[in-house]
Amino acid sequence: MWTPAAEFNIWHDPDAARIVFRSFGGEGAAPLVAVGLDVTRQTRLTPEHLADLARRCQGAPHAPALLRFLEDSTRHYFEFIEKREGRRYFVMHDPLAVAAAIDPTLIETAAVAVDVETTGRSPMA
Repeated sequence: MWTPAAEFNIWHDPDAARIVFRSFGGEGAAPLVAVGLDVTRQTRLTPEHLADLARRCQGAPHAPALLRFLEDSTRHYFEFIEKREGRRYFVMHDPLAVAAAIDPTLIETAAVAVDVETTGRSPMA
């Protein structure tokens, strides 16, 4: 479950999220880049991508094992999304965040203030 104001992982453990957000961004601290669901939902793997990868990897020594792994690991999610939305795709939430950590030019960022409410009180009250 999540709310209009809370991403699932933050909703699930707001205390941990608050610690993480407060640990970064201060004087001398490393910056924290959060890649939101509005961005990651645009990064999708499709069966066509897997077919293209299979064509491009043809003849590579470990390609069959890699392709089998990708097909096995995406099958359940492809089927779940197909039942719900009528098309097969796999949202690449975590891979996009990792890719952005490796190459920050893949995404645009903005510096913003973030806090996580942990007591059940509205910040507007």
